[in-house]
Amino acid sequence: MIPAYYSETIQTFSPELDLSQAVFNQDGLVNDVVLIQDRVFRFAKNETWALELLEQELKILKLLQPCFTLKIPEPVRLTKTCISYAFLPGQAFSLSQYDKLSLRQRADLSKQYARALLELHGVPQERLLAEGIKASDAVRDRETWLNLYADLQQELYPHIMQSQRAYIDDIFTPIVTRDLALSYEPKLIHADLAPYHVLFDPVAKSLTGLIDFGTAGLGDPATDLAVILVNYGKAFSYGLFNHYPELQTYLPRARFWAKTLELQWALQSLRKKEAFWFTAHLGLKPL
Repeated sequence: MIPAYYSETIQTFSPELDLSQAVFNQDGLVNDVVLIQDRVFRFAKNETWALELLEQELKILKLLQPCFTLKIPEPVRLTKTCISYAFLPGQAFSLSQYDKLSLRQRADLSKQYARALLELHGVPQERLLAEGIKASDAVRDRETWLNLYADLQQELYPHIMQSQRAYIDDIFTPIVTRDLALSYEPKLIHADLAPYHVLFDPVAKSLTGLIDFGTAGLGDPATDLAVILVNYGKAFSYGLFNHYPELQTYLPRARFWAKTLELQWALQSLRKKEAFWFTAHLGLKPL
């Protein structure tokens, strides 16, 4: 059921819309979404950190509008905690969609995807700083990773097998020994390039848009590559290097990031005692 405040906001600004046609989605970690006909209404889940992320997202979308090839939302701010924009058509770009493409179509799509990354990561840092763009919510440093490792040992290890503990130890060894270099030049990153945020036209066999910049900001571009690795596998990810050579230099950090994602979800599941966290990306990992 749609909260009263959401309904009242929509009726105030778009009285022509039929609320009985609304689709309410609370799955997001930052925003609740109401979709009615061709309009999207996004509400920050709270007036603290979620509102701060919404403020940043608005700045980033405005900054990207003139220079981004794929379609992105063009939001109008309705209230302090609500934005609205036209629905962007397209299907989630899943690995199964990619697998159905011909070799030529895959090559064309990889080029298109790499171009989007180049445009995103290529926004001059001085423009980002001038607009007050802050660090992405996904930014992590060595201390953060060491704390995660300690938490895993304390909270997760009692519930898993010895071989699984050894697997996790191997993942974090380069962090403990400092063999994995974590330094990077901050760039504008999306930070959540999951399939449901990348829009695809199954007829034209091409990408059409990119949505949900809620965790975007200044950060390590390896973060974007890590999410791509998890969701699409090596073949697709490595194919991007032909069109974005610098992306390959991010690979060591990206591979580490990718290996920690399931562990982070598992830890959240234990802490919150909710299966949702452990199953959030069920079925997305490429085999």
